[in-house]
Amino acid sequence: MIYADFPYYQDEYIGRVITDEKMFSTAAARASEYIDSVTFGRLEDSIPEEFSEKVKKCCCALAENFFYYDAKTQPDAAVSGGAKQSETIGKYSVTFRNPLDSLAQLTSGSFDTYQYNTALKYLGRTGLMYRGV
Repeated sequence: MIYADFPYYQDEYIGRVITDEKMFSTAAARASEYIDSVTFGRLEDSIPEEFSEKVKKCCCALAENFFYYDAKTQPDAAVSGGAKQSETIGKYSVTFRNPLDSLAQLTSGSFDTYQYNTALKYLGRTGLMYRGV
């Protein structure tokens, strides 16, 4: 089950990183699988109403992480939206920060930690990630 759809991503989460619906669907599917993994399958049948928004937001955040990580590892992927890093007035020059810079130091192991911390940010206080019985 994919926990967030593209209209939710754009309208409620106010996501601007992924602009293509098909790319979002792919990333959201991977994010949803990750959520199922860290919640030990507790959400596979249904999402409790009190956690619905948190799960959807978590899915969107994880989808953006997957999208950026894929773009980092596959340089031909289109990524835009870097913040302005510097601007020169004389002989006008503008430099934009590459959105992938924040992931530049991540290896596959540290990306897993990054993803887990993202999930923890949204789901950590819900009990969904609790490993005990």
